[in-house]
Amino acid sequence: MIIRSLQLENLRCFANQQFDLQSNFVVIQGNNGSGKTSMLEGLHYACYLRSFRTRAVRDLIQETKEHCFIAVDFYQPTYALEERVSVGVGRDAKKIIRLNNEPVQGYKDLINHYRVVTLTADDLSLISGEPDERRSFMNAAILLENPDLVALFREYTRLLALRNAYLCGPAQRDNRPSDEFRAWTQLFWEHTQAIQKLRISYLIRLEQSLQSLLAQHLTDISYKVSLNPAFKIACDQEQTFEKFWHEYATTLFEKERYWQRSLFGVHLDDFAVMLDGRRARLFASRGQQKLLAYLIKIVQVQESIKAGNPAVFLVDDFLTDFDRERAQVCLKIIQQLATQVILTIPLEYSRIFSDQQAQIIQL
Repeated sequence: MIIRSLQLENLRCFANQQFDLQSNFVVIQGNNGSGKTSMLEGLHYACYLRSFRTRAVRDLIQETKEHCFIAVDFYQPTYALEERVSVGVGRDAKKIIRLNNEPVQGYKDLINHYRVVTLTADDLSLISGEPDERRSFMNAAILLENPDLVALFREYTRLLALRNAYLCGPAQRDNRPSDEFRAWTQLFWEHTQAIQKLRISYLIRLEQSLQSLLAQHLTDISYKVSLNPAFKIACDQEQTFEKFWHEYATTLFEKERYWQRSLFGVHLDDFAVMLDGRRARLFASRGQQKLLAYLIKIVQVQESIKAGNPAVFLVDDFLTDFDRERAQVCLKIIQQLATQVILTIPLEYSRIFSDQQAQIIQL
């Protein structure tokens, strides 16, 4: 997939502007406040229908306007197909989403066509942030490879809501779980197993690819990177639900009644990034953490390519904290990706790209 153009209307600093993208490697450069990040935000929003900068829609829309509009034209080389996704968002947070001028409902309808992976400074949270950041990463990475799994995650969310409503309601005072609750729990347990199996498989591949990148491009780094799953209930394909239910009914049910919420499931999963057996969150320097986040996102893009669903890689001002030598190595890695890369840099760092073949967009 190759993005051809981006149109932004009433979004951040852009009243109505179109940008033509003519290369597989695009560099957007400009001073602070010129709109570099807002361009990537528009490209990201057209995929995920949410911003990586804010949860409040009003922050996207220019102060005197009632809506903003984003349109992305892109090309699918595999099918020799020109496509277009557009999103209009009002101050009331209502969205009008179209794919090739036909209305669609949401993310699931878009991800089969238009895919991006975004790397920003906030992605340091993959290493040092809260567990929900890493859960979101795992989910997004898995769905990027197989968008049809959206239904599996949505059903899990529905079952979680049913269980929590039961545990919060009058029925939670019963000494024994009802047959209906048992049926919900069985479905919930099955969905937990299925999603954890996907997550474990992805983490294994991610760890292997991280080590491969280090060995191939960063030979001066001697530490070993590992990813340790931290699941409340580890995925055990040999266990039957009957065995699980017996253990649950005798121990965990009482705890869930007390806390009035589900105390197992993939909504509690996490993973730890380790350097030589120690948690990178606690022991890695900021530079090491940033490099790890950078490499993790690169692997996410690589895995999407292997799955036949290549994503465009959006990189927002992430190379400038590295020294020149490290930045050149990191730049070389993304230039070798078999997909389009669009990145932003401040003007003063344009020297990094002085000898690079790239389309330069000056803001």
